[in-house]
Amino acid sequence: MESESTFSTLPNEILVKICENMETPTLLKLAGTYSRVYQECSEIIKNRRKIYTDKLKKDLLSGNFDAFKGDIQVKIDQDIDDPNILIITQQGYIDSLAPDTPFILPNKKYIINSVPTYAGNKWIIRSTAINISLIDKIVDEIISQGYKLRPI
Repeated sequence: MESESTFSTLPNEILVKICENMETPTLLKLAGTYSRVYQECSEIIKNRRKIYTDKLKKDLLSGNFDAFKGDIQVKIDQDIDDPNILIITQQGYIDSLAPDTPFILPNKKYIINSVPTYAGNKWIIRSTAINISLIDKIVDEIISQGYKLRPI
C-alpha cells in the first residue's frame, strides 16, 4: 500500500509533527490503521484521550449534557442528598433497549421500569446509584460503547 510505505519512510520527527497537527478523530483512525503511526504518536494519542475524557466527564457531571446512541440515552445526575453518589439512567424504546443491550456499566445491578408511550411502545428506564469515584469507568464505557455527547 502506498500510504503504508509513505509512513514507513518518513523520519520519526516528521511523523510526530504530522500527528500533532491532525485533528483527534483523524489521528485515532490513522493510528488504528497503521501500527507505526500508533507507535510513534502514542504519547500524543494518550494526551488527547485524557483531554477528551476529562471534558466528557466535566460535561456529563454538569447536568447539561447526556450521552446518546441511536434511541438510547444515558444521563448522569448527582444525588441531591449526597454529592458523592451519581445516579446513572439509561433509557430508550423497548426495541432499541432490548434485554441484550448492555447497561452502561456491565455487571452492575440496576432498577428497571417501563412506561407506555403515546404510540403504544414501551419506554424502558434502567437506573442505578454509584459512587462518584467510578466516573472514569463510566466515561470509558460511554466511549467504548459508542455513545456521543449532546447538550440537553
